[in-house]
Amino acid sequence: MKRQNVRTLSLIVCTLTYLLVGAAVFDALESDNELQQVSLSLQNLSIRSINQYLCV
Repeated sequence: MKRQNVRTLSLIVCTLTYLLVGAAVFDALESDNELQQVSLSLQNLSIRSINQYLCV
């Protein structure tokens, strides 16, 4: 394999590895906040629905 091809391939592999590691770190940092936000949104929706369609 030519030296230029090896450099190009290693650059592509390093770039993809960098992107995957960055995505994993971002997911680890943001997943807890996202779950809390979704839970709060569902609770708010439930409360609004109950208040709007209350049959008493």
